[in-house]
Amino acid sequence: MEKSNLGFSKPFIIIVVALIAAGLAGAGVWYWQQQQIKKLGEFYKKPSPIKKVTSSPTLSPTPSPTATTTPDETAGWLTYTNTEVGYTLKYPSGWTIKETSTYSELIGKNVKYITITTPDGKYFLYLGIKGLSGDYEISDRTGIGAGDWVADGSITILETSITKTNLVYGGKVKEIFYPQSIQETSDGNYEFWATFSYKDIPDYDSLDMTTVTFVSDVEKILKTISLF
Repeated sequence: MEKSNLGFSKPFIIIVVALIAAGLAGAGVWYWQQQQIKKLGEFYKKPSPIKKVTSSPTLSPTPSPTATTTPDETAGWLTYTNTEVGYTLKYPSGWTIKETSTYSELIGKNVKYITITTPDGKYFLYLGIKGLSGDYEISDRTGIGAGDWVADGSITILETSITKTNLVYGGKVKEIFYPQSIQETSDGNYEFWATFSYKDIPDYDSLDMTTVTFVSDVEKILKTISLF
């Protein structure tokens, strides 16, 4: 076997060199691992930045506006239809309607109208409507009681604004006219006249129609008149 100058055989020297090389390689790997561990330790020692989380505001749905409905003040009322003239109206239950169609000796003409009497029988609404071509009159009244005409606002009847007029005597309202005299509708096709009056009142001086509870219903009736 061939020997080196130091007296070692070549195989022995090769083995020693291989062991030294392996040791150096292992030491290098160990050193590299230690450096990586050190870096990881330093990384985890650093405080992590705190990310501020901003919560989004909760949006509440905008409430929808509540629909308001106007109560029908004439709900449950009866309906009257006049096919000759072509109109309808509503009136309260308990009131009575009478149609009048007759020849009037006072004016010498035919006259047609209706009266709507209150439940107690003391007061009535007189109403006449006709087309301008009608061959009759809607009133045969020739006079009124003592008193003065006093305008008292306006009311819309048959889509026509008219002046409500009171007959005042002794500071009290004796009759209410819608309007004071026969009036044409705004379209010029009809004429009408209405009066809220009394039947049998024993004391005319004390009568005051503004204290009669039926006045509000009378005006509701007039507002329901509709042509067809």
